[in-house]
Amino acid sequence: MSVSPDVPVIALRGANGGGTDFSCNGIAQTADKCACQVKCLPPRCQNAVEICSTLQQCAIVSLNGKTRRASSWATLKAVRRGDETWSNETAAREQAERRQAI
Repeated sequence: MSVSPDVPVIALRGANGGGTDFSCNGIAQTADKCACQVKCLPPRCQNAVEICSTLQQCAIVSLNGKTRRASSWATLKAVRRGDETWSNETAAREQAERRQAI
């Protein structure tokens, strides 16, 4: 698999827009049960790309930095279902819904 060396979002399988969080017990390195987050390792968070490629539901690696080199955490994401357009409003609404569920 070949990916650009410096991009904040890496689309792997059939993803051309935003993704949705999923849980990955046993893989996640944070206490967040709603998302699959892993700590980036050199070189350029390649470990997150490799983990994503082994998970059937994973299609996107979203990084917390402006570049792969500057990123310290990656959130693995699944392709969004349906025709809903990913936007900042959608992300904010989903985050608020998760907080209410806790």
